[in-house]
Amino acid sequence: MPYRDGAKATNCVRLIDTPHRSGYHDNAVNIQFQQCSGRIRVVKKAVIQACLICAGASLIGVGVNLVAPWGIPFVARGRNLPQLPDSALVKGTDPAPSDGHELVSITLQQAKTLFDRDQAVFVDARPEFEYAEGHIPGAINIPFDEVEYYGSAIASLDKHKPLVVYCAGESCDLSIHLGELLAKKGFTAVRVFFGGSVAWQRAGFPFDRGTGG
Repeated sequence: MPYRDGAKATNCVRLIDTPHRSGYHDNAVNIQFQQCSGRIRVVKKAVIQACLICAGASLIGVGVNLVAPWGIPFVARGRNLPQLPDSALVKGTDPAPSDGHELVSITLQQAKTLFDRDQAVFVDARPEFEYAEGHIPGAINIPFDEVEYYGSAIASLDKHKPLVVYCAGESCDLSIHLGELLAKKGFTAVRVFFGGSVAWQRAGFPFDRGTGG
């Protein structure tokens, strides 16, 4: 009759505790006990192996994340980025931050100002299929999840011209991750537009459908 391993272990203990009067019963108890002990050893071995595999995979993942140029920072600055002051746009210029910050965030209106003046390159950090469905006009697509394949696109960018990096909106972290990466590569004027494509469309601003820039 089939029963669970837990029940087998319990039966084993019960057999050992049951008074016995014959050699036959002694042998039955010994056999049952050996079977239970064997099963327990197999389970313990399987659990230890699973833990070792998980630990090894975690260490490999951490190592790859540390050495890969597209690795995700363990502590992202997220929404705590300093915001670009409006005064930086008053004179029609958008200089690199003077206080040592590699990244700054910009508002929807600031992004639109840079767009209207053609003073920044817009970079879409979303996957290619999302970019193909629609994007800010003129934006180039550098999907953060596949950034290792876009080295030539990154190399073609001017490191001193403002870059407006965006993704799908406030719930999307791809823009901050790509912004961090670009800053590490020496780009001096990276602006993260957290509102992204969602806020842009809600405002009724121009939005290209399809892959054309």
